[in-house]
Amino acid sequence: MNNTVLNQILAIAKKSGVDLPPLQSITPDTPLAELNLDSTDFLTIVFELEDFFGITLQNYEGELITLGDLIQAVSGRMG
Repeated sequence: MNNTVLNQILAIAKKSGVDLPPLQSITPDTPLAELNLDSTDFLTIVFELEDFFGITLQNYEGELITLGDLIQAVSGRMG
């Protein structure tokens, strides 16, 4: 797992006011739905990850089910 990406996701979520579950319960297998993200929160995270890492996440809708899926999508585009 890419801890840099994970830490950035969690930092963006916290900055956006997302009520995350306890950090010790968050794993790559955690469904994004269990992170208490609404659609606006999710899009904010995606856009901020794109800006932070200088990447574009395209055609991800429906493919990102777990936190690990999102981490892998970002990591895979970082080259």
